[in-house]
Amino acid sequence: MTSSNKIADAMQQRVENCDATHYLRVSMLFKSAWWHRLGLPGCFWVWDGFGGCRVTDESTRWKSKKGHVLSFLLSGQDALTLCNQHDREIVRCVLDRLPSFMTEASREFIEGAVARCVGCLQPCDEHHHQPEPSEHAALFMVSGADLNGALISAATAMDMLCSHFGIKAEDESKVIEELAQS
Repeated sequence: MTSSNKIADAMQQRVENCDATHYLRVSMLFKSAWWHRLGLPGCFWVWDGFGGCRVTDESTRWKSKKGHVLSFLLSGQDALTLCNQHDREIVRCVLDRLPSFMTEASREFIEGAVARCVGCLQPCDEHHHQPEPSEHAALFMVSGADLNGALISAATAMDMLCSHFGIKAEDESKVIEELAQS
């Protein structure tokens, strides 16, 4: 088998073995960062609502002077079930299902929006960044259903690439600067 056939077969198998997944990113603008008063750690956490939902504090990224933003990433069957509803209904559903200690959310809510991503291919195993390592050890793949997923995947692929070439983590910034200049 030629090298190009081997990588083509590896890529085809990767696509066939991956599951189609569904996502809804429900972003909400609030008057204040009420979740900080609850002592929730970090810029994201996982909430067990909707079968496991990643909640991200987007306020630090957007630095809005008119409010504070949380995004809720729903996935799987819950996302598929809700995807055809109007944005207002989805936002209300998320607000209504928040734990009782988060009642402040409804009082602080300004507006919300929903981004739908239905039927996306997601990596199905931990080796998805390197589809064919035996003859294509320096070929790495980046994927993600949303910007955060793509950035995490890109960072992982970059770590693997640097490791492949024997570059230490502390030297990565120099490497990226050199690449940007070329």
